[in-house]
Amino acid sequence: MKALRAFSFLPEYRLDIDEFDPTLVSRARPVAVYGEELDSAQVERLKRIPYVEVSVFGGPQFIIGDIHVPRTDPQMKAGPVNRAGYVVAGEPPDTEKELYVLVLDGDTSAFLGNAPSDQRIFKIGLSLSPKTRLDAFRKTLPRGAFSWAMYRSTRVDGHDPYPSHEAARSAKPP
Repeated sequence: MKALRAFSFLPEYRLDIDEFDPTLVSRARPVAVYGEELDSAQVERLKRIPYVEVSVFGGPQFIIGDIHVPRTDPQMKAGPVNRAGYVVAGEPPDTEKELYVLVLDGDTSAFLGNAPSDQRIFKIGLSLSPKTRLDAFRKTLPRGAFSWAMYRSTRVDGHDPYPSHEAARSAKPP
């Protein structure tokens, strides 16, 4: 049987195996060899976890990096001052959000074309999964002199995510 599609849970929402099924570690070998059908409660729990599609070995390498959330509204306006109608697919506004700051590592003067005198380039935004957003930004640059890195985020700083896009924009904690 050939796999056609695959997915990965967002890093911030992955379950610890002991949290998901405390008996699985002791049964790991037979489950790995023979498989096991999940019960309906486990399936429903997995359906509520945000995920992103990933490429399958030997399959098509073009993957749309949309974050899939078990909600009905698949789009939100990008950025707080957007008036042009540009939308970002996959992150409904009513899902929890983290504030994140990415920093561009590398020779900033080569990137900008002039000497910025010790200044750095930052990208600030809101996302359900800053780690997934970081991966998307990393893919926009060829490997080499430049790379995006996580500078700060709500969870990295030890805070809970905001309950929605609007709460994050107004900086009202959960």
